Amino acid sequence: MHNCSQALSIPGWNFYYSIFCRLSSKDTSTSYFVLTSSQVFHMEEDQYIPGNIIYTDGYSIKTSNGQTTSIVVGNATSSGYTEGRGANARFQYIFDILQLTSEELLVPDYSNYCIRHVNRTTGNTTQYIGQCRKSGSGQVQFGVGSLIGYPKYVIRDNQMPHHILFAYWYSSTLYLAHFNMKNKIVSPFIL
Repeated sequence: MHNCSQALSIPGWNFYYSIFCRLSSKDTSTSYFVLTSSQVFHMEEDQYIPGNIIYTDGYSIKTSNGQTTSIVVGNATSSGYTEGRGANARFQYIFDILQLTSEELLVPDYSNYCIRHVNRTTGNTTQYIGQCRKSGSGQVQFGVGSLIGYPKYVIRDNQMPHHILFAYWYSSTLYLAHFNMKNKIVSPFIL
Protein backbone atom coordinates (compact mmCIF):
# COMPACT_ATOMS: atom_id res chain seq x y z
CA MET A 1 0.00 0.00 0.00
CA HIS A 2 1.33 3.45 -0.90
CA ASN A 3 1.49 6.22 1.70
CA CYS A 4 1.19 9.37 -0.43
CA SER A 5 -0.82 12.55 0.11
CA GLN A 6 -0.99 15.87 -1.73
CA ALA A 7 0.05 18.59 0.72
CA LEU A 8 0.81 19.17 4.37
CA SER A 9 0.19 22.72 5.61
CA ILE A 10 2.03 23.85 8.72
CA PRO A 11 -0.23 26.26 10.71
CA GLY A 12 1.18 29.79 11.06
CA TRP A 13 3.72 29.33 8.26
CA ASN A 14 3.38 30.77 4.78
CA PHE A 15 4.46 27.70 2.92
CA TYR A 16 3.48 24.12 2.34
CA TYR A 17 5.41 20.92 2.18
CA SER A 18 4.13 19.08 -0.84
CA ILE A 19 4.64 15.36 -0.82
CA PHE A 20 5.44 13.96 -4.22
CA CYS A 21 5.13 10.25 -4.68
CA ARG A 22 6.91 8.42 -7.50
CA LEU A 23 5.35 5.01 -8.12
CA SER A 24 7.95 2.56 -9.39
CA SER A 25 5.59 -0.37 -9.57
CA LYS A 26 2.28 -1.38 -8.06
CA ASP A 27 4.02 -2.17 -4.77
CA THR A 28 6.93 0.26 -4.54
CA SER A 29 7.06 4.03 -4.35
CA THR A 30 9.37 6.82 -3.30
CA SER A 31 7.99 9.83 -1.44
CA TYR A 32 9.88 13.07 -0.93
CA PHE A 33 9.07 16.49 0.45
CA VAL A 34 9.36 19.65 -1.62
CA LEU A 35 9.00 23.07 0.00
CA THR A 36 6.34 25.06 -1.87
CA SER A 37 4.88 28.48 -1.17
CA SER A 38 1.40 27.52 -2.29
CA GLN A 39 -0.67 24.51 -3.12
CA VAL A 40 0.39 22.41 -6.06
CA PHE A 41 -2.48 22.26 -8.56
CA HIS A 42 -0.73 20.33 -11.34
CA MET A 43 2.29 18.06 -11.59
CA GLU A 44 3.59 15.62 -14.15
CA GLU A 45 6.79 14.06 -15.41
CA ASP A 46 9.13 16.73 -16.79
CA GLN A 47 9.86 16.05 -20.47
CA TYR A 48 12.75 18.55 -20.53
CA ILE A 49 14.64 17.09 -17.55
CA PRO A 50 14.11 13.30 -17.45
CA GLY A 51 13.56 12.02 -13.92
CA ASN A 52 12.18 15.34 -12.67
CA ILE A 53 8.63 16.38 -11.91
CA ILE A 54 7.36 19.71 -13.27
CA TYR A 55 4.68 21.39 -11.16
CA THR A 56 2.81 24.62 -10.46
CA ASP A 57 3.61 26.53 -7.29
CA GLY A 58 1.52 29.69 -6.82
CA TYR A 59 2.57 32.10 -9.55
CA SER A 60 5.43 29.92 -10.78
CA ILE A 61 6.36 26.64 -12.41
CA LYS A 62 9.13 24.58 -10.85
CA THR A 63 10.96 21.33 -11.54
CA SER A 64 12.35 18.94 -8.95
CA ASN A 65 14.00 15.56 -8.67
CA GLY A 66 13.31 15.38 -4.93
CA GLN A 67 16.81 16.56 -4.02
CA THR A 68 17.01 19.88 -5.86
CA THR A 69 14.30 22.24 -7.04
CA SER A 70 14.62 25.00 -9.62
CA ILE A 71 12.30 27.63 -11.02
CA VAL A 72 11.31 27.14 -14.64
CA VAL A 73 9.43 30.43 -14.86
CA GLY A 74 7.72 32.96 -12.59
CA ASN A 75 8.00 33.71 -8.89
CA ALA A 76 6.02 31.65 -6.37
CA THR A 77 5.20 34.62 -4.12
CA SER A 78 5.14 37.62 -6.50
CA SER A 79 2.32 37.91 -9.03
CA GLY A 80 1.62 40.28 -11.89
CA TYR A 81 2.21 40.40 -15.59
CA THR A 82 5.67 40.66 -17.08
CA GLU A 83 7.00 38.91 -20.15
CA GLY A 84 10.52 37.90 -19.31
CA ARG A 85 13.01 35.15 -18.82
CA GLY A 86 12.74 32.54 -16.08
CA ALA A 87 12.19 33.98 -12.61
CA ASN A 88 11.87 37.52 -14.05
CA ALA A 89 8.54 36.67 -15.71
CA ARG A 90 5.40 37.32 -13.69
CA PHE A 91 2.15 35.37 -13.79
CA GLN A 92 -1.14 35.40 -11.94
CA TYR A 93 -2.46 32.06 -10.69
CA ILE A 94 -1.21 29.00 -12.57
CA PHE A 95 -3.42 25.92 -12.35
CA ASP A 96 -2.20 23.88 -15.33
CA ILE A 97 0.69 23.23 -17.72
CA LEU A 98 0.74 21.70 -21.20
CA GLN A 99 4.07 20.39 -22.42
CA LEU A 100 3.76 20.85 -26.20
CA THR A 101 7.25 19.41 -26.69
CA SER A 102 10.13 18.81 -24.30
CA GLU A 103 11.17 22.45 -24.89
CA GLU A 104 7.78 24.21 -25.08
CA LEU A 105 5.09 24.84 -22.45
CA LEU A 106 1.68 26.44 -22.66
CA VAL A 107 0.59 28.05 -19.39
CA PRO A 108 -2.93 29.32 -18.70
CA ASP A 109 -2.33 32.63 -16.89
CA TYR A 110 -5.63 32.72 -15.01
CA SER A 111 -6.08 36.35 -13.89
CA ASN A 112 -4.11 37.80 -16.81
CA TYR A 113 -6.75 36.38 -19.23
CA CYS A 114 -4.34 34.66 -21.62
CA ILE A 115 -2.37 31.52 -22.31
CA ARG A 116 1.36 32.06 -22.49
CA HIS A 117 4.13 30.17 -24.25
CA VAL A 118 7.33 29.28 -22.39
CA ASN A 119 10.50 28.26 -24.21
CA ARG A 120 12.37 25.92 -21.83
CA THR A 121 15.70 26.37 -23.63
CA THR A 122 15.77 30.18 -23.35
CA GLY A 123 13.33 30.60 -20.46
CA ASN A 124 11.48 33.31 -22.40
CA THR A 125 7.72 33.82 -22.11
CA THR A 126 5.37 35.22 -24.76
CA GLN A 127 1.65 35.86 -25.05
CA TYR A 128 0.15 33.00 -27.08
CA ILE A 129 -3.67 32.90 -26.87
CA GLY A 130 -5.83 35.85 -25.89
CA GLN A 131 -4.63 39.31 -25.02
CA CYS A 132 -2.92 39.37 -21.65
CA ARG A 133 -4.45 41.83 -19.20
CA LYS A 134 -7.59 42.29 -21.38
CA SER A 135 -10.50 40.22 -20.13
CA GLY A 136 -12.97 38.61 -22.49
CA SER A 137 -15.33 37.90 -19.59
CA GLY A 138 -18.88 38.63 -20.53
CA GLN A 139 -18.26 38.80 -24.23
CA VAL A 140 -15.57 36.41 -25.43
CA GLN A 141 -14.22 37.43 -28.82
CA PHE A 142 -13.21 34.57 -31.06
CA GLY A 143 -10.88 34.60 -34.06
CA VAL A 144 -7.40 36.12 -34.39
CA GLY A 145 -6.58 38.48 -31.50
CA SER A 146 -9.27 36.87 -29.37
CA LEU A 147 -10.21 37.88 -25.87
CA ILE A 148 -10.78 35.05 -23.42
CA GLY A 149 -12.01 34.81 -19.85
CA TYR A 150 -10.05 33.23 -17.02
CA PRO A 151 -8.15 30.32 -18.64
CA LYS A 152 -7.67 27.46 -16.23
CA TYR A 153 -6.89 24.23 -18.14
CA VAL A 154 -5.31 23.40 -21.49
CA ILE A 155 -4.99 20.03 -23.27
CA ARG A 156 -3.87 18.81 -26.66
CA ASP A 157 -6.58 17.53 -29.00
CA ASN A 158 -5.23 14.06 -29.85
CA GLN A 159 -7.62 13.75 -32.80
CA MET A 160 -6.14 16.88 -34.43
CA PRO A 161 -2.43 17.27 -33.56
CA HIS A 162 -2.24 21.01 -34.38
CA HIS A 163 -5.18 21.86 -32.14
CA ILE A 164 -5.56 22.41 -28.42
CA LEU A 165 -8.58 22.79 -26.19
CA PHE A 166 -8.66 25.13 -23.26
CA ALA A 167 -11.17 25.77 -20.52
CA TYR A 168 -11.98 29.19 -19.18
CA TRP A 169 -14.30 30.47 -16.47
CA TYR A 170 -17.04 33.03 -16.84
CA SER A 171 -19.90 33.59 -14.44
CA SER A 172 -19.19 30.39 -12.47
CA THR A 173 -19.40 28.28 -15.64
CA LEU A 174 -16.61 26.36 -17.34
CA TYR A 175 -16.43 26.81 -21.13
CA LEU A 176 -14.33 24.97 -23.69
CA ALA A 177 -12.69 26.69 -26.64
CA HIS A 178 -10.65 25.42 -29.56
CA PHE A 179 -7.35 26.85 -30.80
CA ASN A 180 -5.79 26.03 -34.17
CA MET A 181 -2.01 26.42 -33.74
CA LYS A 182 -1.41 26.77 -37.50
CA ASN A 183 -3.64 29.79 -38.16
CA LYS A 184 -3.88 30.98 -34.52
CA ILE A 185 -7.67 31.17 -34.53
CA VAL A 186 -9.79 30.67 -31.41
CA SER A 187 -13.29 29.27 -31.90
CA PRO A 188 -16.00 27.87 -29.63
CA PHE A 189 -15.74 24.15 -28.97
CA ILE A 190 -18.92 22.45 -30.07
CA LEU A 191 -19.70 18.92 -28.91
